Amino acid sequence: ITNYPIKIYCEWHIKNSNSDLDNKSLKSVLDAMQEVGILENDNCKHINEINHKVIKDKKDYLELEVE
Repeated sequence: ITNYPIKIYCEWHIKNSNSDLDNKSLKSVLDAMQEVGILENDNCKHINEINHKVIKDKKDYLELEVE
């Protein structure tokens, strides 16, 4: 990522529709992206929008899109 600020779109694929979306943690994902050099920082200067969407699926995983 070279142009900041960015927008992040999260698609939380979940098996159990009784899951709480507010319990899903993006923090560890953003910290890992910084650690490996994908993301410079996760502050408001670098990320100005984060959107979340839930998709009922056969397994749990996160799909992340950066714009």
